Amino acid sequence: MSCLRTLYGPLLSLDFSHVEKNTLCEPFDQKLIAGFFLTGVATLFASIFIIAPYGRFGEMTKLFKVPGKFGWIVQESMSWIFFLFTFIKYSDTLLHGSHTTRNLLTAVMYLTHYFHRSLVYPLFRAHSISGQSFYTFLSAVLFCAVNGYQNAKWLIYSQNEPTFHSTIIMVVGFSIWLFGFYFNYKSDQTLIDLRNNNKDKTQKYFVPTGGLYNYVSSANYLSEIIEWIGFAIATNHCASIMFAFWTASNLIPRAVSIHNWYLEKFPGKIPKHRKAVIPYIL
Repeated sequence: MSCLRTLYGPLLSLDFSHVEKNTLCEPFDQKLIAGFFLTGVATLFASIFIIAPYGRFGEMTKLFKVPGKFGWIVQESMSWIFFLFTFIKYSDTLLHGSHTTRNLLTAVMYLTHYFHRSLVYPLFRAHSISGQSFYTFLSAVLFCAVNGYQNAKWLIYSQNEPTFHSTIIMVVGFSIWLFGFYFNYKSDQTLIDLRNNNKDKTQKYFVPTGGLYNYVSSANYLSEIIEWIGFAIATNHCASIMFAFWTASNLIPRAVSIHNWYLEKFPGKIPKHRKAVIPYIL
């Protein structure tokens, strides 16, 4: 089902009570996906001018901070909790029919990322995670909950009969996702090793090198964007496309801010050819 067709009614009429009946999705889900798109656009423009106060920029806020690991585990867990709950609720539909393989693959991709992100990474890999403002934490909780629900529910609305062509596209998308997931893991490990292996415990941030860091300052962001683009290609439904859009809208402006931060904090140590997040371009 065309994602543009789904968004057409409520966005062009600017009336969220209007629903394009031919999209086959329930009115609530169409309104939700349209709102998700609009907030993604707003996030893109806001991120250009405002740096979200978490991570290395967490010191910028004077608001109440949520402890790093606690906040990370709670917010990221909302993604797999809402996805799994929705998937199980509609399992009679999702696990019977011509799209069973795609739906199971979608669940494996989504849950693998978020089980790792919410539990493995904070509990067993990262020794510390910076705190974040309470506002940022609440925003992340809401985003993850809505995103988890949407990515399970919209599998129901993309039930076109599978073909050889669509199967090839699914395999290509999964391959891109796997590439992104692998390099996201490796990029995170590079940052973890830099901090663990450095004898100067008073220094918190260092210039990463190797792998995708030879080309961009935020290799972890680049690989995550690649990951969710692959996911969108493999699953081919509106929620996954909006998720890929949201990821890029949020991470690209932040990567530019981080690149500029590196240039300021480590003058002369950043290779001139290195970009922020897109090799040789941005």
